[in-house]
Amino acid sequence: MGRDPEIQVCRPPQLGTMLLDFFFLISGTTEIVKTLRHACGLISPDVADYVPSMERRKMIMISGLYVALIAAMIGWCFVIHNIMPLMFVWTPRFYCGWFHQTLGLTQHAGMAVKVTRC
Repeated sequence: MGRDPEIQVCRPPQLGTMLLDFFFLISGTTEIVKTLRHACGLISPDVADYVPSMERRKMIMISGLYVALIAAMIGWCFVIHNIMPLMFVWTPRFYCGWFHQTLGLTQHAGMAVKVTRC
C-alpha cells in the first residue's frame, strides 16, 4: 500500500533527476547495478517484496543470461572494431530515453494519484 515501483516522479519532483533520466543516466545506472547483483544471486529486500520466492531463481538465471549476452556483445564489438551491434541491442534505451521518459511522465499527468514521498 502506497508503494508503486512504476511511479516515475516522486513528490516533490526533482527536476535535475528528471532531466538526467531523459538519457537514462540515473535510472539506467541503478538498473545496471540491480541486474549485476541479481546475476550474482544478491536480491535486495525491496525486490524480494515484489518477486515471489518461487520466481527468484528464474530471475537470477535470466539476469545471468542477460549479463552474459551483453558481455558477449561487447566482446564481439571489440573483435570487429565496431560499436554498431551494441548501438542496436543495448544502448537505445540511453539515447532514446527521452521518449520513454516523456510517455511515463504523461501517464500520471491526468490522473489524481496519491502523493507519496520516495
